[in-house]
Amino acid sequence: MMKQETAGNEKRSDEPMFVIEKGYAVAEGTKLYYETAGAGETVLLIHGAFMTSAIWDSTFAALSDRYRVVRYDWRGMGKSGMGDTPYRAYDDVRGLLDALEIDKAHVVGLSAGGYIAVELSLAYPQRVRSLSLVGAGLFGLPESERLQADNARFYGAASSGDIEGMLREWTQMWLYGPDQPKSRVKPSVIARFEQLSLESLSRSESFEMPLTLVPAPIGRLAEIVAPTLVAWGSLDYQDTKEAANMFSGTIPGARTAELNGSAHIPPMDDPQRFNEALGGFLDGLRA
Repeated sequence: MMKQETAGNEKRSDEPMFVIEKGYAVAEGTKLYYETAGAGETVLLIHGAFMTSAIWDSTFAALSDRYRVVRYDWRGMGKSGMGDTPYRAYDDVRGLLDALEIDKAHVVGLSAGGYIAVELSLAYPQRVRSLSLVGAGLFGLPESERLQADNARFYGAASSGDIEGMLREWTQMWLYGPDQPKSRVKPSVIARFEQLSLESLSRSESFEMPLTLVPAPIGRLAEIVAPTLVAWGSLDYQDTKEAANMFSGTIPGARTAELNGSAHIPPMDDPQRFNEALGGFLDGLRA
């Protein structure tokens, strides 16, 4: 169930042409939508909660000139199925790699996708060539009063079925950043982010959270052996920065990158700076 299409000249005529292979892979009994482009070592991009893989548009294109880049929609988000049995998100990733006949990948996780990447690194270390965590959270750390209050507004809108309210709170929290003005982000980026978020938020009632790795990663970070990059936006929640400190202070040899002027979604917020940081890390591993 795959098809190919040429992409790249829809936005600007000076952008490089690249071929995108699109399809569905069966992982753990559920169809996961994926896209892949380029050739070389594989880079797997994992998006965050209530997003889709299209959040990686810029990074997907930027890396495909020298890597095989794969992105996919989480189970229950975007174009992927949900299934009706308990599941583990990191097993879905392993199943996707198996279906695409990928032995090892550079794994890049954004937000909650970073937590999935950490779980994968601990459960299947032989499948992870390197680990890049971008605004990643870490279950087990205390949640700040500010984030608790903002989450309460978001879930309050969710409980009343107010999709517009959910989208408004979601965009403020994660795209603009706490206390940041809407004017900080380009209108075209806002429109794209809201479009992608709405695709998954509209399915939130049927979404089932995955089972998590046991024992929990928070006490096992020192076991991670893959070369690791820990990146975060300077305008993100303090919670994200504290998680980054835990990751970078515990994972052996972890490198860090604070992305000044970005909030929680650097691949959309400031794609050029983010792609340079990620690309520099990955390219350095090949040197």
